[in-house]
Amino acid sequence: KLGDYMIIRRGINCFGKYECTKEIARIVGHLMADGNCSTSNFSCCDSIDSDYQKDLYNTLAALGCTTIKHSDDWKRVRLNTCYSDRHTKDPNAVNILNALKNFGLEGKTAWTKEVPLQIRRAPKEIQAEFLKCYIGRDGGIVKKSDKLFEIELTTVSEKLSEQIQLMLLNFGILASRIRAKEGGYNPEEYCWELHIHGAENMKLYRENIGFISKWQQDRLNDAASRNIFSSKACIPGLKDRWKSMLKTLPRQEKANLPKITIAKEISLQTIKKHWLPKLDKVKSISKEIAELLKYTIDNNLYFSPVTNITKIDGLHDVFDFFLDKDHRFVAQGCITHNCTDALLRDIAFSNKSTFTQIKYDDHQLDSIIKIMGDDVAIRKEMLNDLKDE
Repeated sequence: KLGDYMIIRRGINCFGKYECTKEIARIVGHLMADGNCSTSNFSCCDSIDSDYQKDLYNTLAALGCTTIKHSDDWKRVRLNTCYSDRHTKDPNAVNILNALKNFGLEGKTAWTKEVPLQIRRAPKEIQAEFLKCYIGRDGGIVKKSDKLFEIELTTVSEKLSEQIQLMLLNFGILASRIRAKEGGYNPEEYCWELHIHGAENMKLYRENIGFISKWQQDRLNDAASRNIFSSKACIPGLKDRWKSMLKTLPRQEKANLPKITIAKEISLQTIKKHWLPKLDKVKSISKEIAELLKYTIDNNLYFSPVTNITKIDGLHDVFDFFLDKDHRFVAQGCITHNCTDALLRDIAFSNKSTFTQIKYDDHQLDSIIKIMGDDVAIRKEMLNDLKDE
């Protein structure tokens, strides 16, 4: 229901083992942001920052390409498979273009762009190289005020925005995704914006990804050094639970707790820095609250409010996973769990959601069997249990 929360685990470390070099990952990031590719050549244009153009040129040169050219102002870098005589080919350039062809970069438009499967299944350091080039070119770090910075990325590809958001989550970096008016050539079109803010996310971005551009990296270092943490990273409802618990604590034990004004929801950074070190000193503290605080910090959880629900009509395949030791598993960053997990359930369904048991009559059971088809060996007796649930 609207107002409930999705429980997201940050830094799930779900990286693959696909063999891809850092150099190819960087080239893919450059081209996806500002380039176009064919079977015989590719070019990359950038009118803002020459650092990225020089990085692309130097990467190609390090791979042995000798058919690369750049304009005097570095706004354009081009790689051809053939030399100027149009007959002799550069074998290194041919190999790179063949590799890029396998990545599916040909024929992609701004609306159909997506992160190649080879990158999404690559190790952590390879994904970092791709993100460093792509986000640095197609996005950047913006100074909102004297103390507030944001890393922003805009794309008209919904799928690409989802993929980048999930890749960042693997690094523990939270990025909010917003559908907004494009405001470009066609103001009626929509685009997708990714926003990374809060010093904790900036630090993770600096440690794991970073920027190629010197001025962007300097601004990122400045943002990460400031003690401005995202107010959205908090445990929903903790404020009220904490106030109720304080009423029951002895006066001498209250003195051991940090003096914090809790007018708003309490951020995870505050919990980690000020509360956890002092929990053991307070014997009367609620066991439930202590477990919740430690569990949230140890598992690096984030509670994302449900703001929209889309109903999908028709019949669709669903999957039920059974795990040996736990009822929880991570699916695209979100923790999926059974309702028996009371600790997470009570937080996620903070607005007193009710769980409705659905009962089926004979007519509905007949319809279910008909939908399943004659080829499914299911007898009506096997569905009778649905009447009692």
